[in-house]
Amino acid sequence: MKIRDHKKSYFIVFLIGMVMGILCRLTDFLPYEESLWSFPSVATLFGFWSERFFSGGQFQTNLFLVYSVLSVACGIGSYVLYFWNRQNVFNSFLYALPAGGMLAEAAACLIVLCNRHMLLAQTIFDLAVGMAFGIGMYRKAYHKMLYIGTVIAAGALVFLLVYQPFLLNGW
Repeated sequence: MKIRDHKKSYFIVFLIGMVMGILCRLTDFLPYEESLWSFPSVATLFGFWSERFFSGGQFQTNLFLVYSVLSVACGIGSYVLYFWNRQNVFNSFLYALPAGGMLAEAAACLIVLCNRHMLLAQTIFDLAVGMAFGIGMYRKAYHKMLYIGTVIAAGALVFLLVYQPFLLNGW
């Protein structure tokens, strides 16, 4: 699918992203099991099945809704930032953030997969989406080297600050 440089094209991509995000969040309702595929929370290593999202054995719908609203806000913010910086060196930095974040989560999932033999579906999903973001955004980046450097730096920082502490606490 070729994305033309029109507001309508980017709005369609935004809507597709929102639908995919909602579908991923709906996997939070699947029962948690320690199996190779482990479908719950397919798009986040933390998942809503962890203790902070359950209270008394019940799924916290209000927290699910807050995270859903935040994802919409992030999508709108990204849409605005793209148009603000589309022919600017800063777009290379902004484009690299989602790819770096997804690849950091993919690395964390790969560690869980190797150590605990679970989260195969999520590892595949994160790698595929991280690579799709990485390649797709690379093509649009104004400054390619800044983009590559930011993907590496953002991925490393997200892994070290977010995922490594999580992995050290029992994963």
